[in-house]
Amino acid sequence: MKTSYLFIVLFGLCSLAKECPAKKPIVFIPGILASMLEGDVNIADISKTPLPEKCDTHVEYERLWVALKNVRPLKNDCSLGYLTPMWNSTSKEQIDIEGVNIVSPRFGSTYACDEIDPNWPVSIFAKCFHDLIKKFKKLGYVDGDNMVGASYDWRYYRYGEYKHKRNWFADTKELIINTYNKYGKVVVISHSMGGLMFYKFLDYVGKEFADKYIDNWIAISTPFLGSGKAIAAAFPGNNLGLPINADKLRPFARRTETVALLLPIGGTKIFGEETLMKIKSTGKTYNADELEELIKTVDDKDFQENYLHGVQHGMKDLYEKYNYKLPFDIKMQCMISSGYESIKGVEMENESYDSDSKLLNKRQY
Repeated sequence: MKTSYLFIVLFGLCSLAKECPAKKPIVFIPGILASMLEGDVNIADISKTPLPEKCDTHVEYERLWVALKNVRPLKNDCSLGYLTPMWNSTSKEQIDIEGVNIVSPRFGSTYACDEIDPNWPVSIFAKCFHDLIKKFKKLGYVDGDNMVGASYDWRYYRYGEYKHKRNWFADTKELIINTYNKYGKVVVISHSMGGLMFYKFLDYVGKEFADKYIDNWIAISTPFLGSGKAIAAAFPGNNLGLPINADKLRPFARRTETVALLLPIGGTKIFGEETLMKIKSTGKTYNADELEELIKTVDDKDFQENYLHGVQHGMKDLYEKYNYKLPFDIKMQCMISSGYESIKGVEMENESYDSDSKLLNKRQY
């Protein structure tokens, strides 16, 4: 599958000759979990945070997502704890723990979305755009010049609404303009949730901007209508393919608005009638029309408010604005994997989300 991606993407950018004289500039937009997050910690009173008392209150600036030392079982509670946002019920906003400062490093470089940790075994799961970037460099592309990265703090998507976070949409607009001024129209390569971010970006900049500055959009494995994997992450817990215990990742998933963003969209009319959750002991099932009912089965007010906001306003408002189509015509290629099982939903043993669970898989074509 990796080879197929490489061939199609490269073919769309330049000839496969030894030299590539007409290199179109590239903008990478990674997905959820797929770029580095760095930061520092300076917490005055840990008792006023949701963190365990054992966690350090002062951490010098370092990579927080993800480093080998932080995926060791005894470190999970603190490393994921620093990254786990909080919900402000008054302002209906996601915020970070007071004293925790987190950023996506080196905006404009591919540094953050190349490999989020080069160390084994994390490197096996965390290559991100590494293979593509490596191939493009062999063809003469230069990081930060004609090949740039628009990485972001993937725990957030409401950029432009939040005053406590830099406006990624504005920064990416400026990055594209600067790249265009040197090399012409850009090719945007997005992966997974990065495609949703770029869809929102198109709404932000409008058709006139896109016509002038964007040559092509290559969307890889974009969950335009949501993903059953988000159900698995938020309810019983799922490690999302990373070497981290699922029960450690669940509290993080339940507080992160971008996991809610990835829940199935459009009800059964658009998403389909797949069973997203099944309770084995009672036979109760939930589909895409019943997401709000499902969210309310978790006895956690902050979770409910955060996730209901995501379901009601995440992509739904934009999709309805554009009648579930692209905001406007743009040259675009979509790529998906084939022959790999993807998560359709979850079967719980009983009504407790701590009970045994089984993934409901479907084959993707």
